[in-house]
Amino acid sequence: MATNTSNYNLIKPGQDDFYDIDDFNQNADVIDAQLKNVNDKADNAQNTASYAATTAEDVQDTLNTHLSDYVRQPGYGVTSGSANTYTLTLSPAPAAYTDGMGIVVKINVANTGAATINVNGLGAKPMVDGKGSALATGKLKINAIYSLKYNSTSGNFILQGEGGEIPKLPNLVSNGNFKDTSGWAGFNATVSVVNNNILNTTGDGTYKSVYTFNANNNSIYPYTGGVGKKIWITARVRVTNAVCNSFVVYVSNKAANASPNLPYIFSPTQNVWCLIRGVLTLTFDDTYKVYIRSDYADAATANGKVMQVKDVMMFDLTEYFGAGNEPTAEEVAMMVDKKSKNIFDGVLEFGGFNVSGVPTINDNIMRSKNFISIIPSTNYVASKNGVAANMGFFYYDQNKTFISFTSNTQGLFTTPSNAYFLKVSTITSGENNIYDHVQVELGATVTPFEYYLKYDWWDSDLPLLTSDADAVSGDILSSKVAYANGLRLAGSMPNKSFSATGGAYTPASSWKADGGGALCIRPQEGYYKNEVNAANGFGPIIANDPNFIPQNIVSGKSIFGLAGSFTGKRWASGTVLSSTAGSDFQYVGGGNISYWYVSVSGLTFKPSFILLKGISTPHSFMTTYDELGLDYPKSVKVFSANSNALNANILHFKGDAVSAIVTNTGFVLPVNAMNLTFSWIAFE
Repeated sequence: MATNTSNYNLIKPGQDDFYDIDDFNQNADVIDAQLKNVNDKADNAQNTASYAATTAEDVQDTLNTHLSDYVRQPGYGVTSGSANTYTLTLSPAPAAYTDGMGIVVKINVANTGAATINVNGLGAKPMVDGKGSALATGKLKINAIYSLKYNSTSGNFILQGEGGEIPKLPNLVSNGNFKDTSGWAGFNATVSVVNNNILNTTGDGTYKSVYTFNANNNSIYPYTGGVGKKIWITARVRVTNAVCNSFVVYVSNKAANASPNLPYIFSPTQNVWCLIRGVLTLTFDDTYKVYIRSDYADAATANGKVMQVKDVMMFDLTEYFGAGNEPTAEEVAMMVDKKSKNIFDGVLEFGGFNVSGVPTINDNIMRSKNFISIIPSTNYVASKNGVAANMGFFYYDQNKTFISFTSNTQGLFTTPSNAYFLKVSTITSGENNIYDHVQVELGATVTPFEYYLKYDWWDSDLPLLTSDADAVSGDILSSKVAYANGLRLAGSMPNKSFSATGGAYTPASSWKADGGGALCIRPQEGYYKNEVNAANGFGPIIANDPNFIPQNIVSGKSIFGLAGSFTGKRWASGTVLSSTAGSDFQYVGGGNISYWYVSVSGLTFKPSFILLKGISTPHSFMTTYDELGLDYPKSVKVFSANSNALNANILHFKGDAVSAIVTNTGFVLPVNAMNLTFSWIAFE
C-alpha cells in the first residue's frame, strides 16, 4: 500500500503496488516547486548580503566621521607628560587643530605654572583662562577633569567655565568676620567675640531658642526686601554642647509673617563647624534682617549654652544680576570660594581608624570626613593651631581603596607612589578647639593657618581695604551704592545735572559781589556736571537778580559777559592850581573885572555843571557853573567867606563871555583866591 513522505508529501508506492505514471508526475511537480523555492531564496540571500555589506560600510564611514568631529563633541582622555607640559592621545586621531575643537581631560599631575598641551603630536599649544592669561600655579588639580576649546585665532586651548575675573559681589553683611560685636546683637542671649573672629551667642535662660541677628538693636531692619528677590547667604555655625536640638539661618521682616530659611541642622555634633549656605527667595517687600538661631528642649537647658558663628556673607543676587538672571547657589559658591594652601576642608567627625583603615568609634579622636586630594611621592606637613602635630595619615589609591597608614609626631609625611587620596586623624582630649585650625599643606615647613576656602576679598578684608574711606551717605550720588570702612552706603546726594532735572536750571542758594570784580555764588547741595544747556549754552546753576540787565550797565562796558546799553551822563573830577595873575570876566549885570581863575583841559565831554572848591585853607572859596541857571544861562557864581563864615560874598559872572569858557575839552572859570589848589567835579 502506498504512503507519503513526511516533508514534501511525496507518494511512496508499496512493495505490492504497480507503477503509476500519475503518481510519478505528481511527485516531480512537488520536487520542482521546492527546488525553485530554494533557488529563489539563494538569490535573495546573495542580494541581501551584498546590500548589508554596503550599508555597513556606509554606517562605519559615518560613524568614523562623527567620532573624529571634535568640534561637535569633545574628545576625552587622561593626560600624560609632566607638570606644565601635557600630552593627550585621542582616538580617532584628529588630522589638525580646528577652531572650536573641544577636549575633556583628566589631569595626571597638577600644574606648577603656565601649561601647554600637545594632542596626538599636532604640536604643543598654551592652555589659558577665559581672559587669555596663562594658568596660575595649582589651577589644574591632579585627577580633576577640565574642558577646553581651541581658538585658532590665538592658537590657545581655553579653559571652559572660566570668565577671567570672577565678579566680587558686594557683601551686604557688615562685620560678618566679627572683628568685634558691632552691628550684631543677641535675643534671649548675650554676644561676645572670642579668638579667631568668632561670635559667641550665650543663652540667658529666658527662652529655649537662642538668637543672634545682624543689627544694633531689635528695632533695626537694615536690608531692603522685595517679593521674588533672591539672596544668597552663607555662615559657619557650631555649638559647644551636646544638647542642642538644631540650628538654622533665616531672614525675617518687620511683620515677622514670612521667614525664609536655609535647611535646619538637626542634632549638631558638638564643636564641629557646619557650613550653611544657599539661596532664599523673599516673600515680602518690607525691610528685613538676618537671624541665626539654636534651639534647645527648654529655657533651662538653653541657659549658658554657646552657639558660635563666623564667616557670614549675604548677596542680593537680583539686584546684582537682574531678575531672572540670578545664579544658582552652586554658581555663587564657585564665585566666592577660593582654595588656600590648606588642602584639608576642615570637616571632621568623631572616631578614628585602625591600622587597616577601618573606621573606629572613639570620642577622644576626630577624623577627616572627606577624602583629601594629594600628589603621589610628595612631602606634606600637618599642623594644629600653627604647630606641627602628632597625627595619623591614611593613604588611598585612585579608586579610594586603602593602601597604608603612617603617623608622625611632627606632622611630616611623604605620600606613597600610588597614593592619590588621604584621610587624617587627631587626638582631641583636652584640646576642644584643635580642629578649628587643622592644616595640611605641601612641603615640610608649617606656615600660618588658612581656611580651606579662603575668603580673601569679601567682608573680612573689606574693612581693611576701605579703612581709609571717610565718605558718608551724603557724599555719594543718589541711586548709587558705595562701601566705606566696611559699611554699605546708599547715596543720598541730590542729582542736579540736566539729565536728572530734565534740562531745568537749579537756582543758586545765595550769591554776593565782593566789590573787587568777583561774584561769589553758593549752589544748592548736590551733584553738578560740567555741562551746558543745549538750547542756549548756559550752565546748570542760575542766580536771578532783576536789576542785572543791559539797561543798568553803561554802554561800552560789560559785566560777566552782559554788554551794557545805558547811555547816561558822564562826569570827571580832579584838582587844579589857580592862577597868580588876573584875567577879565564879565558880570551878569554888566561890566568887567580882573579875577583869578583856573584852567582845566583833557575833558571828553562838555560839562553842564561844574563845582570848584578851594582846599587846604581855613576860608571857604567856591565857584559853580550852571548851564541851566535860572537867573542866567551858563551862570558862574563865585562864593567866598572867611573862617568864621562872616563877610560872605557872592559874585555873579557870565560863563560864556570874555575869559570864561566851557567846551567839550575843558574849561576856564574865575575863582576868588590866587595860587590855591581847588578840587573840581564836572558833570555832562
